[in-house]
Order: sequence, then structure tokens, then C-alpha cells
Amino acid sequence: MSPIHHPIQGFSRPIHHVRPEILACCLVIWVFIGCGVPSQPQAEIPAAASRESLTTFDSTWSESGVMVRVVVNDPGGKQDLLLLPGWNFPIRHWEDSTRVLELAAQGGWNVVMPEMKKSIYHLQTYPDTRKDWRSEKGLPWLADTLIPKLQLEFGILLPEHRVKVMGLSTGGRGAVALAVYKRGLVGEVVSLSGDFSTLQFPNDNLYRGYFGELRDHEDIWQAEDLCLASLPSGVKVLLVHGEEDDVVPILHSELLSKSLTDRKHPCGFKRIPGAGHSYALWAAWIDSALTR
Repeated sequence: MSPIHHPIQGFSRPIHHVRPEILACCLVIWVFIGCGVPSQPQAEIPAAASRESLTTFDSTWSESGVMVRVVVNDPGGKQDLLLLPGWNFPIRHWEDSTRVLELAAQGGWNVVMPEMKKSIYHLQTYPDTRKDWRSEKGLPWLADTLIPKLQLEFGILLPEHRVKVMGLSTGGRGAVALAVYKRGLVGEVVSLSGDFSTLQFPNDNLYRGYFGELRDHEDIWQAEDLCLASLPSGVKVLLVHGEEDDVVPILHSELLSKSLTDRKHPCGFKRIPGAGHSYALWAAWIDSALTR
């Protein structure tokens, strides 16, 4: 039995100012209430265990300074879609420029959309990372902070679910990086116009801004190069890239496709003639990825 604490401790008024007969009566009542009916500890029910009682909802909030939108279309379902945006893309672009939310609702997909600002889904910040980029959230925040919170509070993005990660531009890089980093969670990756190979693009200003110069930090550039990483077996990968992309060269997807193929990891690679780096390409392939 827990030790009994005096109910009057903490009051500034001295106990001897209370009339004895009133104090005795109060103590009897307190002992009867506190000891006569033993308290029962309240069971903590994990959020995932009560999902069936939830209704569909659409919620947006700030998590560690990052806007996050969650759309639950099927509270009892096991299809979860994580959408990763490109460099400094507003969260509203998904709804304004594509049919992804409409198709997700039709297919019973629960959707998570973090607004990752100027992240390149990096493993960490470094001594030479630009000062104004050091507060940007990278891959560990996404994998080790946001996703566990969503698992606990909403019962989504669980390893036993069908988890598809779709990203465009730097978000395409993030989709692959998450599958490598959070092993056992991601089942499908769809990367649209993503960038992957740091070592082959030493003049890329985003890489230089985060990692410093290649000649000074080759070890960092190598650690961040996704073409050198190994994806878990069983992860389905689809790379889509426009041949006329002048923002993220198609060579990125060519190199990753070759790397995966060389490792005997199946990879779908779609080269789109005449296409550039735009929603004209991305919207069409988002439709395809959610309806196939």
C-alpha cells in the first residue's frame, strides 16, 4: 500500500489553528476515502489499439517547427502513404497540383505530408553546413522522431502495414534514403525526378551547402551518396525521370538504377522523353503509382 501523505501539508496556515473536533472528523473521512477503496491504476491504451473507434479526419499541425498534415481515410486500414516534398515546396502543392489526396481517399490510403522546407534528407548537419541551414530537419528527425510519434498517436506507418513512400525532386531522394535508413518499414518507393549521387555532382550547390566541398570532405560526400547504399531486399522501387530535366539531371536516376541492378535489386526505371522538372510529369505518375 502506498504511504499516506498528510492532506493538509503544504498549506500556510498552521495545523494547530484548526479546531480539534473538526480535524478529527476530517481525518476519519479522509482515511475512509483514501484507504477504504483501494485505487486502481489506469491502463494506458496505445493509440493503435483504438484505431477502429476513430473516424476519418484531416489534421495539420506544427511538429518541431515543421508543418505536418495527416489525412486518415481508413482508420482501420493498413495502407499508408508518406509524401515527401521537394526543396522548399509548400505543403499545399500536393493538393493544388496533383490528385493525390483524391486518389488516396478512393483507394483507402492514409496520408502523411510533412513540409520539409530546405531539407535534402541528409544524415546530419556538419561543421561546414551553412549556418542558415543547420536548423533544417534531416532524415533522422523524419525516421526517429516524426514517424514514431505518428505510429503511437495515429497507429499509422507501422511495419506491418503496406507503407508506400513517394517523393519528388529532393523528396525523391528522401524516399530512397528513408527505405535505407528505416529498414523494415518501407515496402514501396516511388521517386519522381530524385537526386541520389553526391560524388558525381561535386558542384551541386545544395550538396556543397550541407556537406562542404568534396575535396575537403570526401568521407561525408561518400556517406551521403545513395548510389553506394544498400536497400533492404523486398523493397519495390520505381524511378521516374524526365529526359529534359535541367534541374536534377536524369543521370541521378540512371546511376541509382544501375547500382540497384548490379546488386540484384529489382528496380523499375521510367525515362520520360521531353519531360522536365515539373508537376506536369509528377502529377501523371502519382496517378499511375496509386492506381496500379
